[in-house]
Amino acid sequence: MKLIKKELIKELNNKKIVLGNGFDLFCGLKTTYKNFFESQSDNYIYFDNFVKSFIKDNYGSKYYHNHSISILSKVYENTIWDLVFYLMSNNKQKTEWCDVEVIIKNTFINQNLIKWNNVLEIIQHRNTISEKHKYDYVCASFLEIKYSIDNPITKDEFYDLLYEELTIFEQKFGQYIQKEQEQNEEYINNAINTLIKFTNSTNQIVSIDTFNYSNISIHNKWCFTKMYNINGTVTQPIFGYFSPTTDPLTNEHRFTKSHRKTLASFENEEIKKEDFFEHLIIFGHSLNEQDYNYFFPLFDDLDLNNTNCLGKLIIAFTIYDSNKRKEIIETLTKRLIKMIYEYEKSSGSSGNRLYDKLQYKNRILFYEIDNSEEDISEFFDKNCLTFNETTNKFEEL
Repeated sequence: MKLIKKELIKELNNKKIVLGNGFDLFCGLKTTYKNFFESQSDNYIYFDNFVKSFIKDNYGSKYYHNHSISILSKVYENTIWDLVFYLMSNNKQKTEWCDVEVIIKNTFINQNLIKWNNVLEIIQHRNTISEKHKYDYVCASFLEIKYSIDNPITKDEFYDLLYEELTIFEQKFGQYIQKEQEQNEEYINNAINTLIKFTNSTNQIVSIDTFNYSNISIHNKWCFTKMYNINGTVTQPIFGYFSPTTDPLTNEHRFTKSHRKTLASFENEEIKKEDFFEHLIIFGHSLNEQDYNYFFPLFDDLDLNNTNCLGKLIIAFTIYDSNKRKEIIETLTKRLIKMIYEYEKSSGSSGNRLYDKLQYKNRILFYEIDNSEEDISEFFDKNCLTFNETTNKFEEL
């Protein structure tokens, strides 16, 4: 008997679903960093003028700034991170969701045009800098003027400023996501319509984790298990980078996702329940290395290294541009193979054989999600759910 992939996935029990930004995009929300960037376009006009106001001296070797008051007042309504992301992303045709965290990481590990070590040195020693370090000088000037830094500051004070500025930026980003969700009346219906593509019954889904800041499980129409926000919610988004080699005792470690999520847990009274799952569905995630520290423990629970285990890893995806179908599939393939390879290596194995074993055992499935409409009413009938207009919630019949 020929198995149809969609039917097989829908019939699986004990499924855990992990949602990336592609889920929100598929459901109609404009939640990429590029979307946010475009919504801030008026502010970035002032950034452009601010950067252009740094001009070469008479010798053509160093920079000094010649700002107008009108430019400065608008520029400092933003954060140093707005400026950094503008400088690093302004000319890109496409900015991926993970770019923000990659840029944050690279400023700390000295792989960006902007390096915080250089910025701090400029502030501490009041020196100008050569053309190749212009962006460092721009950022140093921004912090000096915005915070009226008259005396050299310590490294701890400098990183405190960066941290404070990041939390302000996160709040602004969260407000944008919240507004986007509130304005999209079809979002909850689209979300339910998408999730039922993975299952025949709400009871088959043991948990849903999302990397998005939006949270639809508090909506009155929500009929699935509670959704957990991995990186915070619209009221407290968390940006951070993954770097297992960063010393936890350094200032830089404060900006890693592990450190920031740990701090957030001090304020969270709710404890996420442990869930047993046999199959893992990942939808709309780019599989970038910034989130390996989240996925690898899930792979442990899925027992990927056990050749006798039958649990499936399902990578769901969409072709958001038919002209880029080959490119989308090729990119997803490379990233999944790299992720499995890095997981195998982190588990102490060698030889890069795990991916081939998983394919041989049919434990890896690729599932393309299309825009076809599912019958939501039929799904609710099968699950004995009906929408009570009095309570404004879904209830059992």
